[in-house]
Amino acid sequence: METLLFNNDSKQDLDLLLDIARKIGFDLKVAPKSSSKTEVKELSLKEKKYLNNLKKAATEMKEISSGKREAQTLQSFLDEL
Repeated sequence: METLLFNNDSKQDLDLLLDIARKIGFDLKVAPKSSSKTEVKELSLKEKKYLNNLKKAATEMKEISSGKREAQTLQSFLDEL
């Protein structure tokens, strides 16, 4: 069984499609359009801080990889530990 999504609010277009499908031998079932939309929840302060830190890290990595910024050497990092 395959699923076909017809994203059009026109009843006339849907009827035409169903008529064509029946004439060529397809058995189509019509399900009601889902009205549920994905809800976007508000981020908590902790999540916002985490997201901002990820964005900063990504920016830094892009700068390092393009040569605009110099990275700390592994030995220097291990010495700090």
